[in-house]
Amino acid sequence: MKSVLLLIVLGTQVRSEHVLPARNLAHTMVLTQVYLNGHGPFRMIVDTGAAASALRPEIAERIGLKPQYRVEQVTAAGSSHVLAGSVSVRVGDVTDEQVELLFSPIGHAGADGVLGQSWLDRHSYLLDFRGRQVILDGPAPAEGLRLNLLEMEGRPGVTADVDGEPWHLVVDSGAPTLVLFRPEVRHGKRMTLLTHNGSVEAGLGKAIVSIGGRFRGAMMAAELPGGPQRGLLPASAFRAVYADKRKALLVLVPKSAAQYSRSR
Repeated sequence: MKSVLLLIVLGTQVRSEHVLPARNLAHTMVLTQVYLNGHGPFRMIVDTGAAASALRPEIAERIGLKPQYRVEQVTAAGSSHVLAGSVSVRVGDVTDEQVELLFSPIGHAGADGVLGQSWLDRHSYLLDFRGRQVILDGPAPAEGLRLNLLEMEGRPGVTADVDGEPWHLVVDSGAPTLVLFRPEVRHGKRMTLLTHNGSVEAGLGKAIVSIGGRFRGAMMAAELPGGPQRGLLPASAFRAVYADKRKALLVLVPKSAAQYSRSR
C-alpha cells in the first residue's frame, strides 16, 4: 500500500504546473521566451482560436526550418494553402516535440508567430489576462463559470445565447471582439478585422451574450457572412480563461461581479 501511495505522489509531482510570464499585445497575450528547435527566443501570441501554431516564413527560412507538407489555413478572411512542418517547442522548462507549425504571415507586427492548439491542447492551460501569465498543467480556478468544453474543429468552444438565440462560439484569444457569422450582415457601420490570412471588412454592432445562465455581458460584435450561427468569443472579454481538453472542462472568470451570478 505504501508503494502505491508513493507512486501517486510522484505522478502528481511530474504533472506540476508551469507558470509562464506573458506580455499583453492589444487584446492578445504574448510569450517572449519561446524556442523552436533550439532557436530563439521568439515572441509568440497564444491563440486558442488557431488550430495550428505558426511562424513568419522569413524567420523559418532564417533558422533553417524545412517545410514537410502543405495544409489549408482557414480564417475569417478566407482560406489559403501554406507550407507546414513539425518542430520542438520549448517555453520555460516545458518542451513539446513534433508540434505542427505553419509557415505563415502573422497579423500582429509585434510578434514572430503564434502558439495555437497544436501546442496548447497537450496541456491544460490558464490564460490569466490580469496577472499577465499563462499557467500550464495547473488546477482549474476555484471561481468562475464552469462549463462543458465543446471541441469545435480542434478549438475550445461553448454554447451561448446571443441576443436571445443559441450560438456555438469558439473561445478565441486571438479575436479582438465578438465575431458572428450570419447569412446577412445587419449593420451599416464597418470595422476591419486582421487575420493571419489578411484583413476583412465586417459589419459592426453590439450584442448581449449570456452563458450558462450566469454570465451576461454586452459586447461589440463584428458580423461576417456565413453560418449557421457560429462565431468567435474573445477570451480577452474575461479576466481569465481555463481549458482542459482531457476533462472537457472550460472555466470563464468574468472581469466584474456585475456580469456574473454565482447562483443559477
